[in-house]
Amino acid sequence: MPPGLISQRKELDRFLEKVRRISPPPDAMVISGSVPPGVPVDIYYSIIMETKRNNKVRTILDATGQWLSEGIKARPHLIKPSIHEAEQLLDTGLHTEEAIIKAAFELVDMGIEVVVISRGKDGMIAATKKCVCKAVPPPVKVKSAVGAGDCAIAGLTLKLTAGEQLVEACRWGTAMGTAAVLTPGTELCHRTDVEQILPQIKVWEIPARPRSKAFFPADN
Repeated sequence: MPPGLISQRKELDRFLEKVRRISPPPDAMVISGSVPPGVPVDIYYSIIMETKRNNKVRTILDATGQWLSEGIKARPHLIKPSIHEAEQLLDTGLHTEEAIIKAAFELVDMGIEVVVISRGKDGMIAATKKCVCKAVPPPVKVKSAVGAGDCAIAGLTLKLTAGEQLVEACRWGTAMGTAAVLTPGTELCHRTDVEQILPQIKVWEIPARPRSKAFFPADN
């Protein structure tokens, strides 16, 4: 193995040892963010596998490209690709709600418990083996979309680890992601904005089967 790769692997091993020693174990671990050049492509896979040694820790992956395709091989508890990221991952176009739902279930069938596909101003669609949910935000004036995905992940994680149902987690994830676009630059969502938006989020939940009938009412 080339010296550079040996050094990278040693750094990864040291990092995984730190993950191993986290005490007390968290309820969930979110694995996301930009990956520096030279980091092994399986970094997220390795982190998820190490974290899953403690079965009580839910792993949540928010990544793109090869980092997402490698990471899902470890079967994280939840993933949140955008439509574009899901299209790249599955090598197919997702131009209709039906196609998005089908894609979400395809990823669930790969062993991922919760699949959330974010749709920007159209909210999100989420699926598990038991149900499929949709959450749609009200129209808002966007100041900056930076951090909206992180806030959506925070809302989803907050409610799922608190034992709430998926539909409620989607409501909060959508509200927090929408609130984030109301703030300038890299500023994240404000609690007051989230609380104002929450009652305006439209949500639907339907059983996962029969999948051929997995359609939601019009949201207008």
